[in-house]
Amino acid sequence: MHNYYRGVIASGWAADPKSVYAPRASKMTALKYECATYAKDAADKVKTCTYPVPDPTKGVQNTHKIDNWTITHQEALEQALAAWYGELEASGGIGADPTYADDMKTKLGNYVNLANEANTVVGCAVETCKKEGYTLVACQYDSPLNDGDPIYTPGKTCSKCKETAANKQCETQGAKALCIP
Repeated sequence: MHNYYRGVIASGWAADPKSVYAPRASKMTALKYECATYAKDAADKVKTCTYPVPDPTKGVQNTHKIDNWTITHQEALEQALAAWYGELEASGGIGADPTYADDMKTKLGNYVNLANEANTVVGCAVETCKKEGYTLVACQYDSPLNDGDPIYTPGKTCSKCKETAANKQCETQGAKALCIP
Protein backbone atom coordinates (compact mmCIF):
# COMPACT_ATOMS: atom_id res chain seq x y z
CA MET A 1 0.00 0.00 0.00
CA HIS A 2 2.83 2.43 0.76
CA ASN A 3 4.33 1.92 -2.67
CA TYR A 4 0.93 2.33 -4.31
CA TYR A 5 0.60 5.84 -2.84
CA ARG A 6 4.26 6.65 -3.52
CA GLY A 7 3.66 5.61 -7.14
CA VAL A 8 0.64 7.92 -7.41
CA ILE A 9 2.73 10.79 -6.05
CA ALA A 10 5.74 9.98 -8.27
CA SER A 11 3.62 9.74 -11.41
CA GLY A 12 2.12 13.19 -10.86
CA TRP A 13 -1.45 12.11 -10.10
CA ALA A 14 -1.60 13.26 -6.45
CA ALA A 15 -4.36 15.89 -6.18
CA ASP A 16 -2.94 19.16 -4.83
CA PRO A 17 -5.32 22.14 -4.48
CA LYS A 18 -2.46 24.62 -4.95
CA SER A 19 -1.35 23.24 -8.31
CA VAL A 20 -4.12 20.83 -9.40
CA TYR A 21 -1.62 17.95 -9.12
CA ALA A 22 1.60 17.66 -7.15
CA PRO A 23 4.69 17.57 -9.38
CA ARG A 24 6.05 14.23 -10.55
CA ALA A 25 9.02 12.75 -8.68
CA SER A 26 12.26 11.95 -10.49
CA LYS A 27 13.77 9.53 -7.95
CA MET A 28 11.08 8.22 -5.59
CA THR A 29 12.24 4.87 -4.23
CA ALA A 30 10.08 1.83 -3.63
CA LEU A 31 9.98 1.14 0.11
CA LYS A 32 11.07 -2.22 1.48
CA TYR A 33 9.24 -3.65 4.48
CA GLU A 34 11.56 -3.99 7.47
CA CYS A 35 10.46 -6.21 10.37
CA ALA A 36 13.41 -6.46 12.75
CA THR A 37 13.72 -2.79 13.69
CA TYR A 38 10.94 -0.55 12.40
CA ALA A 39 7.95 -2.92 12.50
CA LYS A 40 9.03 -4.29 15.88
CA ASP A 41 9.39 -0.80 17.34
CA ALA A 42 6.03 0.26 15.86
CA ALA A 43 4.44 -2.81 17.49
CA ASP A 44 6.08 -1.97 20.81
CA LYS A 45 4.70 1.58 20.61
CA VAL A 46 1.07 0.65 19.81
CA LYS A 47 0.76 -2.41 22.06
CA THR A 48 0.30 -0.18 25.12
CA CYS A 49 -2.87 1.29 23.52
CA THR A 50 -1.67 4.75 24.54
CA TYR A 51 -2.77 7.65 22.37
CA PRO A 52 -0.98 9.71 21.26
CA VAL A 53 1.36 6.86 20.41
CA PRO A 54 4.85 7.26 21.96
CA ASP A 55 7.61 8.53 19.64
CA PRO A 56 9.72 6.01 17.71
CA THR A 57 13.09 4.89 19.01
CA LYS A 58 14.68 6.01 15.73
CA GLY A 59 13.52 7.43 12.41
CA VAL A 60 10.04 8.95 12.12
CA GLN A 61 6.55 7.61 12.68
CA ASN A 62 3.06 8.11 11.31
CA THR A 63 0.15 7.21 13.57
CA HIS A 64 -3.59 6.91 13.15
CA LYS A 65 -6.38 6.24 15.65
CA ILE A 66 -9.60 4.63 14.44
CA ASP A 67 -12.57 4.79 16.80
CA ASN A 68 -13.52 1.19 16.07
CA TRP A 69 -11.96 -1.82 17.74
CA THR A 70 -13.75 -4.38 15.52
CA ILE A 71 -12.05 -3.32 12.28
CA THR A 72 -9.60 -5.82 10.75
CA HIS A 73 -5.91 -4.97 10.85
CA GLN A 74 -5.82 -4.85 7.04
CA GLU A 75 -8.73 -2.39 6.94
CA ALA A 76 -7.12 -0.28 9.67
CA LEU A 77 -3.84 -0.06 7.77
CA GLU A 78 -5.66 0.83 4.55
CA GLN A 79 -7.65 3.57 6.34
CA ALA A 80 -4.50 4.97 7.93
CA LEU A 81 -2.61 5.13 4.63
CA ALA A 82 -5.57 6.76 2.88
CA ALA A 83 -5.79 9.34 5.68
CA TRP A 84 -2.06 10.11 5.51
CA TYR A 85 -2.13 10.43 1.73
CA GLY A 86 -5.30 12.54 2.02
CA GLU A 87 -3.49 15.18 4.08
CA LEU A 88 -2.12 16.67 0.84
CA GLU A 89 -5.56 17.62 -0.40
CA ALA A 90 -7.14 18.28 3.03
CA SER A 91 -4.38 20.71 4.03
CA GLY A 92 -4.69 22.85 0.92
CA GLY A 93 -1.63 21.32 -0.76
CA ILE A 94 2.04 22.18 -1.12
CA GLY A 95 2.15 23.45 -4.70
CA ALA A 96 4.91 23.11 -7.27
CA ASP A 97 7.82 23.10 -4.79
CA PRO A 98 7.87 19.93 -2.65
CA THR A 99 10.29 21.30 -0.06
CA TYR A 100 9.69 20.53 3.61
CA ALA A 101 9.02 23.38 6.02
CA ASP A 102 8.61 22.90 9.77
CA ASP A 103 5.13 24.44 9.63
CA MET A 104 3.97 21.47 7.53
CA LYS A 105 4.27 19.12 10.50
CA THR A 106 0.80 19.86 11.88
CA LYS A 107 -1.32 19.34 8.76
CA LEU A 108 1.03 17.42 6.45
CA GLY A 109 3.33 15.52 8.81
CA ASN A 110 2.10 12.06 7.89
CA TYR A 111 1.92 12.84 4.17
CA VAL A 112 5.50 14.12 4.00
CA ASN A 113 6.78 10.99 5.76
CA LEU A 114 4.87 8.85 3.24
CA ALA A 115 6.20 10.92 0.31
CA ASN A 116 9.77 11.46 1.52
CA GLU A 117 12.07 10.20 -1.25
CA ALA A 118 14.87 9.61 1.27
CA ASN A 119 12.90 6.85 2.99
CA THR A 120 13.95 3.38 1.92
CA VAL A 121 12.25 1.16 4.53
CA VAL A 122 8.96 1.03 6.40
CA GLY A 123 7.66 -1.07 9.26
CA CYS A 124 4.07 -0.98 10.49
CA ALA A 125 1.94 -2.34 13.31
CA VAL A 126 -1.75 -2.37 14.15
CA GLU A 127 -3.14 -2.87 17.65
CA THR A 128 -6.76 -3.56 18.57
CA CYS A 129 -7.49 -1.71 21.81
CA LYS A 130 -10.80 -3.30 22.79
CA LYS A 131 -10.91 -1.86 26.32
CA GLU A 132 -10.27 1.65 24.97
CA GLY A 133 -12.68 1.19 22.05
CA TYR A 134 -10.24 1.98 19.24
CA THR A 135 -7.56 0.63 16.94
CA LEU A 136 -4.09 2.16 16.59
CA VAL A 137 -1.86 2.10 13.51
CA ALA A 138 1.79 3.13 13.45
CA CYS A 139 4.27 3.03 10.57
CA GLN A 140 7.91 3.95 11.00
CA TYR A 141 10.34 5.18 8.35
CA ASP A 142 14.11 5.56 8.31
CA SER A 143 14.64 9.18 7.21
CA PRO A 144 13.36 12.25 9.06
CA LEU A 145 12.96 15.54 7.20
CA ASN A 146 14.42 18.84 8.36
CA ASP A 147 13.32 22.35 7.46
CA GLY A 148 14.40 23.07 3.87
CA ASP A 149 14.91 19.42 2.85
CA PRO A 150 13.28 18.28 -0.39
CA ILE A 151 10.32 16.00 0.26
CA TYR A 152 11.15 14.67 -3.18
CA THR A 153 12.95 15.87 -6.30
CA PRO A 154 10.52 17.04 -8.99
CA GLY A 155 11.09 15.98 -12.58
CA LYS A 156 10.31 13.33 -15.14
CA THR A 157 9.30 10.14 -13.35
CA CYS A 158 12.28 7.82 -12.72
CA SER A 159 14.66 10.12 -14.63
CA LYS A 160 17.10 10.30 -11.69
CA CYS A 161 16.95 6.73 -10.38
CA LYS A 162 20.64 6.30 -11.21
CA GLU A 163 21.44 9.00 -8.61
CA THR A 164 20.02 6.91 -5.75
CA ALA A 165 22.34 4.76 -3.68
CA ALA A 166 20.78 1.36 -4.31
CA ASN A 167 17.72 1.83 -6.49
CA LYS A 168 19.22 2.39 -9.92
CA GLN A 169 16.36 1.56 -12.29
CA CYS A 170 12.66 2.21 -12.76
CA GLU A 171 10.19 -0.51 -11.87
CA THR A 172 8.84 -2.47 -14.82
CA GLN A 173 5.54 -3.46 -13.16
CA GLY A 174 2.67 -1.39 -11.76
CA ALA A 175 2.80 2.39 -12.14
CA LYS A 176 6.39 2.31 -13.46
CA ALA A 177 7.08 5.32 -11.26
CA LEU A 178 9.37 4.09 -8.47
CA CYS A 179 13.10 3.45 -8.40
CA ILE A 180 14.09 -0.13 -7.57
CA PRO A 181 17.36 -2.13 -7.31
